[in-house]
Amino acid sequence: PRLDAGYDYSIMAESCTEEAAENPEDVNHVKWGKRRYVGKSQSFAIIAGETTKVSVPCKVANGGVSAYFDPTITDHFTDYSITIKTDDNQPRENLVFNSSNCDYKDGDNIIQRQIAYFNIPAEGRTVHYSVTVGSVTKEFNQVLEVAKIKRIAVSYKSGTFSLEINVEDEEMYMT
Repeated sequence: PRLDAGYDYSIMAESCTEEAAENPEDVNHVKWGKRRYVGKSQSFAIIAGETTKVSVPCKVANGGVSAYFDPTITDHFTDYSITIKTDDNQPRENLVFNSSNCDYKDGDNIIQRQIAYFNIPAEGRTVHYSVTVGSVTKEFNQVLEVAKIKRIAVSYKSGTFSLEINVEDEEMYMT
């Protein structure tokens, strides 16, 4: 764009809109969403005849959920899943983690396969989901945070299965 010489300009950038961050579909028409980045430059001046380089530092603006089933589940059950049922801001259908898309263990490392992304307001966002292992289903709620991926980890212990939530502390920044 053409801009007049002057002061107190700033540049805002976003990788996509909030709506677009939750609506991308995969080949099965499931709306997993995508990571969203936003940022704003510091104030700068436009001076006639000069070039000014402006940096726009961007940060992740949404959060996500991934799923992991411990070998105590995968080695003993053939049907297991986590279904994202609804959330407070915008229900999304068919978000199901199962053996074909959940995180898996490779040696000592857990490899992340699929993430469901959600826009998160300042007060956080609650996601409701159900965990099914065999014929047992349990309901849970989880509050999501900006720039964090919550991994829902399911393991089997003493005749019941329990749910533990591990949060990846690493914030995801775009360079």
